[in-house]
Amino acid sequence: MGKKSHMPDEHPLTLRQAGHARTDFAVIKAELEAIHAQFTHVASRADLAARFWSSAGRLLAASLGSRRARGSLRNSRHDGVKA
Repeated sequence: MGKKSHMPDEHPLTLRQAGHARTDFAVIKAELEAIHAQFTHVASRADLAARFWSSAGRLLAASLGSRRARGSLRNSRHDGVKA
């Protein structure tokens, strides 16, 4: 009544096989950690979008600023010229 029965292992591992399995799992774990580390350096879509719009805004501001500067130079040249 107090006896517990369990199913015998269908494929028991030898100590050598278990050692190889542990080594294989350790290698797999190390490789997954290396891949994970690489993915942490990859920018997300949101990051890329933010960088794009930030760069686009700076380019637009620089373009408008240079046009205004060129326009003010033209106006200053024409101010001293009498027609």
